[in-house]
Amino acid sequence: MALYKKREGKSGIRGQLYETKLISLLYLRAFHDDTIEEFQIGANVDDVGQFDDICFKVKVKEHEKPVVMFIQVKHRDDKKQSPQNYNLSAYFKSYLKIREKFHDKDLLFRGRFEDTECLYVIYTNASIGLTTSSEALAGSDFFAKIKNLIGTGGTVSQIYNQEHVKSLCEVYIKEQIRHLADHIAQCINGEIQFEMVLMPDVVRCYHVVLAQRVVDVSDIQPEGYRVATFRKDFFDTNEEYITIFKYELIKDLRKKIKINPHGLEQLLVEFVDEPTDIVKLSKLIGIALTYDNGQLGLEIANKQIQSKYKPILKQMLISQSTMKEAVDLAAREILSNVNFKVPAAFGNKDLTLRGSDAKVRQRIDYLVMRFKNLLENYKLTSMDPIVTVDDSQEEGFLRLNGGIAGAIGNIFVFDDDPQFMKITDNWRQLEPVAKKLYLKLIKEIPNVIEYKFYFKVNGFPKLSFDYNNHDKSLVEDFLNRLLFFHNQDNVDNLEQILKEEIGYYQFNQSNYFQAKTDAIFLKYHDEVQKWWMGLKKARYLTGDGKIFQQSISEVIRDPLMNAMHEYCMDKIKKYNYKFNDDAVSSLKLEDDLTTIVTTDNITLTVIKVLHNLNTKEHVVLDFSYIANLPTIDRYTLRKELIANYDKIVILICNDVQECEDVKKQEKKDIIEIVTVRNKNTIIVTNRAPVEILKNYFPNADTILHDKKLCLFDLSEGTQTRILATGTVKIPGVEIKLEHFLKGWPKPCPQ
Repeated sequence: MALYKKREGKSGIRGQLYETKLISLLYLRAFHDDTIEEFQIGANVDDVGQFDDICFKVKVKEHEKPVVMFIQVKHRDDKKQSPQNYNLSAYFKSYLKIREKFHDKDLLFRGRFEDTECLYVIYTNASIGLTTSSEALAGSDFFAKIKNLIGTGGTVSQIYNQEHVKSLCEVYIKEQIRHLADHIAQCINGEIQFEMVLMPDVVRCYHVVLAQRVVDVSDIQPEGYRVATFRKDFFDTNEEYITIFKYELIKDLRKKIKINPHGLEQLLVEFVDEPTDIVKLSKLIGIALTYDNGQLGLEIANKQIQSKYKPILKQMLISQSTMKEAVDLAAREILSNVNFKVPAAFGNKDLTLRGSDAKVRQRIDYLVMRFKNLLENYKLTSMDPIVTVDDSQEEGFLRLNGGIAGAIGNIFVFDDDPQFMKITDNWRQLEPVAKKLYLKLIKEIPNVIEYKFYFKVNGFPKLSFDYNNHDKSLVEDFLNRLLFFHNQDNVDNLEQILKEEIGYYQFNQSNYFQAKTDAIFLKYHDEVQKWWMGLKKARYLTGDGKIFQQSISEVIRDPLMNAMHEYCMDKIKKYNYKFNDDAVSSLKLEDDLTTIVTTDNITLTVIKVLHNLNTKEHVVLDFSYIANLPTIDRYTLRKELIANYDKIVILICNDVQECEDVKKQEKKDIIEIVTVRNKNTIIVTNRAPVEILKNYFPNADTILHDKKLCLFDLSEGTQTRILATGTVKIPGVEIKLEHFLKGWPKPCPQ
């Protein structure tokens, strides 16, 4: 069974229903599509950023690559939305995170990213004013298939212009710097052995820049490492990206500092009293304060301090120049005397060719030979020739130790156009091994210094923090794959589409008779909802799961019982309430007993009973519904309950007393239906007299009263939602519930 890690679903009830109905539709279509060899569907997939609502992987026949759609689902009651409401920066960061997950054992991420067609989809019923069509993908052989699989009408559009490319390139570099700072902080803290420092792509990409702009690197020590110390000019530079690196490094280093709440609050008090004091601001960077575009934030675990100071800090505006001064001061205080070990290759001070002199000469000969072969395809003309070096070259030629990646920053330096590199003309300053390679190159290829080089190799060392063509191509790849499925059907219309397609597929199955479409929909959607709300590890929905067929089979096998169950559950699910653990455990239900639970709110108690049962098989029925059934249907229901003897029956009795005037035969039938089972029955009723309850449920073992039904017995998330959306009506005014409970406006008179 294929399992994946998932986060808890966070959507409100309309959003949840939109997601689960869309999943139901995708599963239904994929399951019945003969051109799909296999598929996997995951919901709320962990650690993929914004595109975690639905992850849908399909392998289409005659299409070489599998397609994975990472979908964010947004239902809007107000259909008019601006494209500015969609956070391209967050989406791009999610794209980067997803790229890194490939090669995972997880079914969704098997294989290389390059061998998978990944699409990033914003799926919404909103009209977001995009007119640009999806031209980048319109000609691809799988695009029509994707539209048919997940579309419900509407439009498919893309956002793409040079301003977006530029802004996302800057986002990418800042993300790279953040990861780089995190890794260097681990090196300083001794969490990474020096041999492993250059393992991450981000360090291999920027280690030369670090050695030129951030740290001084010593000669090789006898033990085989170099020592890095922070350069004096690093603390005073005004360069934006280096300032960001300083800020992120300070934050990462200070994460481990433990400061008691009293000491932290004292620092905050002093800063709030004098927010222009650079020294006081510098002491809080990384310990408590965050900074983003002039706005201070508070990042600490202590909720009391958070609630007290977060609103105060939110009102403060700190200029970038003030923050830079504070960062410089904190960096000087923390890093002035810091040093850490790095490998011999760090910074490319020299080529790292290991072995005897003979082996070094042999390696230099190999590199020169490879250069000769490379340059054969390029002829010098009146225009400067540009030599492209990409991943198609032999790995040994490209690598850091013993390859040309180790020559970046010593032999290869920036050309006048920083997108390209050239052979240095300052060869006398080269370290010994690099000098040997340089002299051999000049001897064997006299005109080599006239060429320009464009290194198009993933993870190759850079000579600046600025973005280059390789970074730009990454952003363009993301924008080419970002699709807006907008003006799609809303949650109610989606249900209608789902019912119509269920009817179509069910009608065309020769081994089934035509079952009631609504009942199949309710059962099928209920199964998808249970899966959606599942545990931290869940199974993918696949072609082997057969949820749709199982739903049809169950409805056909026990049509009356299932129809009644789905009717009851449809009403209960609309509340989308959850109770806290204490409230759930307060209802002490025992297995193999018939229990009467009296309550002041039947719906809430039924929800709590369902929480108590967790994944146990159950069916929810309504007493008054049974009372109004024709005699033959009551007989049918009795047979179905006998056939499902192991299922727990939850019987809702809104008002038993009202049923006292039913005919004698009907009353006898109802009692037989209930008492046919001598175990696994839970009757939830209002506070009816015990004598009446005993008449209907003579085999009841226990009678409980559910007391914990107030607002504070609900889960924290449910409380928050109720407080945010609930209202209280008092004469002449309607106010938010959260304001009412805080005592504002004044409570209405008694």
